[in-house]
Amino acid sequence: MVKKEQKKKRISEILNLAFIVVVGILFAFILYQLIQINKDLVAVKRMLFETKIQSRQLQNKQRIEINEKDAIQIGSIEAPVTMMLFIDVECDYCKRFNKDVIKLLKSEYVDTGKVRLVFKHFPIIDKHDLALNAALALEYANEEGKFIELFSKLMDIEKSLTEETLVKIGEELGLEKGKMRETFTSKVLKAKIQKHIEEAKEIGVKGTPSYVINGMLYTGAGSYDSIKKIINQELSNYIK
Repeated sequence: MVKKEQKKKRISEILNLAFIVVVGILFAFILYQLIQINKDLVAVKRMLFETKIQSRQLQNKQRIEINEKDAIQIGSIEAPVTMMLFIDVECDYCKRFNKDVIKLLKSEYVDTGKVRLVFKHFPIIDKHDLALNAALALEYANEEGKFIELFSKLMDIEKSLTEETLVKIGEELGLEKGKMRETFTSKVLKAKIQKHIEEAKEIGVKGTPSYVINGMLYTGAGSYDSIKKIINQELSNYIK
């Protein structure tokens, strides 16, 4: 009799344990599904946001004309697509945009002659007090044929872009320390950067990164895929 009671108790414990396990597995499955649904919703929201941006820009058939002569340019002058970038080197979104978009664009479109990149300075000085000096340093680097090297270094670096840091990085790239320091006080270059800022504001740029693709303005760090679609559409129009 005692053994029967013990056996029943044991069976009951096993059933309870099995129930707990089943409930745990079911809960884990539901949680996993909820996480996946949330990821899908985020993806859909992002897609809708990007589509909204593209739709708004396409509705505006007035293409923007901006002076390119005083801007730093990378790529073939004969490229059918021109992408003008308004960048603040201290901006975290710009750094991410460089990593996720600009680097890929350069290898896939710029180096193959399809896209020309035009760089305009837009340092948001009231938020990033070191951004102006970084822009000045890039101007000097461009004069020495070292723009893309310095730009890549500054966009990848995490530490503060003080004058000493800029000079040190410049030296590593073969830029003269004395000339780099002189650049920080150049009235001519400061006026040039201020002109870039004013031009950007005139066409509606309010933050960074912002970019103009064949005269159409886009704002915010769009995904590489969304920007590829815009570029490919422009290339398709060019071929037609």
